[in-house]
Amino acid sequence: MLRHDRIGDVLVTVPFLRALRSTYPKIEIDMLFSDYNISAKRAVDSFTNNIYVYRKGILKLFKLIRQLRSRNYDLIIDLFDNPSTTSQYLIKLINPLYTIGFDKNNKGLYTHIVPLPDKRLVHIVERITCLLMPFGINPSKSDLSLSFRLEPREIKYAKKMLMTKGKKLLAVNLSGSSRAKFWGVENFKSFIKMFSENHSEIDIVIFFTEDYVSEADEIVENTPARKAPPTKSFLRFAAYLSVCNYLLTPDTSAVHLAAAFKIPCVSLHLWTGSEDTGLPWYAYNTPQKTLKTSTNDLSSISPENVCTAFNELILQVER
Repeated sequence: MLRHDRIGDVLVTVPFLRALRSTYPKIEIDMLFSDYNISAKRAVDSFTNNIYVYRKGILKLFKLIRQLRSRNYDLIIDLFDNPSTTSQYLIKLINPLYTIGFDKNNKGLYTHIVPLPDKRLVHIVERITCLLMPFGINPSKSDLSLSFRLEPREIKYAKKMLMTKGKKLLAVNLSGSSRAKFWGVENFKSFIKMFSENHSEIDIVIFFTEDYVSEADEIVENTPARKAPPTKSFLRFAAYLSVCNYLLTPDTSAVHLAAAFKIPCVSLHLWTGSEDTGLPWYAYNTPQKTLKTSTNDLSSISPENVCTAFNELILQVER
């Protein structure tokens, strides 16, 4: 399996791997990650036999190719629904007997080609599971729910660190994969103040990476929100998120965790609606509201609209 891109891209492959492993329990399944997404391996390690990591650099690549060629693969599945130059090179160098991939610009690589569903109509989770069809598996009859395995001790620790007795939790995730996905300090401050006035029964916890420390500090100094314990561990972040009741996020990896933990979610998206962009990566099969802007600037989404979305979501969930 080739999935050497971002964390969210790993999380959406869970239904595909689960169905493949369930149908063919004795086959060996290896998966290729990258430095960008190896931290999410917990999502899929129960479905795989071996995990490898693609790292840039001639010597590292040479060592990896030697390892992979020694496995004498019968089949490589390219899980990308966009052409990937790296996948192209890897498939040629590993030289399996068969290859499966979507009907896209580099389809000449594959011995078996799967029609690519319309990205504007079909969610990424459902698109990926179309790759099950060459194995005689009907995606529409498979469990397409997302999941992320946590140990009881990890959840217990998260509850200890985050929860206040008698209070629900709203997780506010500040950061996305780029600064373009930052909603803006003033927007966060305005939203939190409005939300708190309407929902005093819900505590607000700010999640942030080390690049957003000053922004997080300013927000908590001027609102009723508090900061989550800092962590560089994606696994710890997932555990913290799992004990929250609601989520606001511009980041799709957090969106997919919300789907895995069935956390009602409002997500903010930069979205053009083009054929290549397709649908926003909203929380799949989970109560959610999706707010979009085509301006390439998330700050154009108003705090009032986000508050309205949350009010509607809370009514939907708690009615």
